[in-house]
Amino acid sequence: TRTIGVIISDIQNQFYGPLIRGIEEVLQKANYNILLASNDEDYLKEKIHLKTFLSKSVDGIILTPIMEDISLLKDIESIGTKIVFIDRVPKKNPFPSVIVDNKIGSRNLISHLINDGHNKIGIILGVKRSTIHERLLGYKDALKEKRIKYREKLVFYGGSQQQGGYDAAKQLLKQK
Repeated sequence: TRTIGVIISDIQNQFYGPLIRGIEEVLQKANYNILLASNDEDYLKEKIHLKTFLSKSVDGIILTPIMEDISLLKDIESIGTKIVFIDRVPKKNPFPSVIVDNKIGSRNLISHLINDGHNKIGIILGVKRSTIHERLLGYKDALKEKRIKYREKLVFYGGSQQQGGYDAAKQLLKQK
């Protein structure tokens, strides 16, 4: 069908705009079409989109996965549909993946702030089943490396929406 299905976690998340644009440009040059869907961090929506893509006989699926049980994806691959993960991967991942090293990125960012003289640094993380585990590890590593005590009260979760980040920032700033 010369069509690739792309499922991202949140179409409103600013991270995905340039990513989707890049995917689209590469696919257009190869004379492929793109079908786009958002799972909204909802496993059932993800499953529905996967089944819809299969009904459209897509040649491949690019996916920001929510599911940890990848048996459905293995079934999809067994019929010849290629799968690539982006942004995050389940623990036991047999599929090709394109990801950012969130732990190193977070550690480098926090180390930079510490090197600039800051020593009370909070962090706002996204949804708990996302890439935040690695970001939190990087945050903790940077603090430990610079001998700064980790404070749970400086860690906030804002979800994947801008409003959640804003609300978490207000709570963080109340910590003085």
